[in-house]
Amino acid sequence: PGLELLLDDARLALEVTARDRARVLRGGVLGSRKGITLEGLEIETEPLTGADRENLKHASDYGVTAVMQSFTRSARDIEAVRGALGGQDIRVFAKVESKSGLAALPELLPVSDMIVIARGDLGSSCGLYGLPAMQKDIARRCREAGTPFMVVTQLLWSMQAQPVPTRAEVSDIFNAVLDGASALMLTNETAAGGYP
Repeated sequence: PGLELLLDDARLALEVTARDRARVLRGGVLGSRKGITLEGLEIETEPLTGADRENLKHASDYGVTAVMQSFTRSARDIEAVRGALGGQDIRVFAKVESKSGLAALPELLPVSDMIVIARGDLGSSCGLYGLPAMQKDIARRCREAGTPFMVVTQLLWSMQAQPVPTRAEVSDIFNAVLDGASALMLTNETAAGGYP
């Protein structure tokens, strides 16, 4: 009780009131296959599932050139992906989207082909208002280490329903490029949006 549950990149928020109940703090429509963040908590899991290992074994057969390790917590997670790839010439990206991933950044920089600044879960895990400073800090550390980085999450969020981006989105993208981002990634905008 008292724990806050953030759903769909914190668009919706619930407060746990009992073992099997929660009170809606910020409601809305929850689509399928959306994430949940337990604010302040991280669940310890293995870096790869059996299905992940099987898929990675055959990745190059399907033209895969890079894979992202979600919720990367340590260099060990990246090593697990490389081991499952079995020497295939495929780049491995470390997706930083939690407090432990942020803390592990120094060990991730030398073993990752790219760092992914995953602003959705990172903002949920570490706090929305601290996110811009975290993004700038990760970008600086990547530049100093010579490790490419990617910025993701809500870059053109409004374009799911609108044909033109907002000025804030244009500025956000411009600033990510000025900070040295090697890549930017859209997800919902192209997967489910009306203006892919």
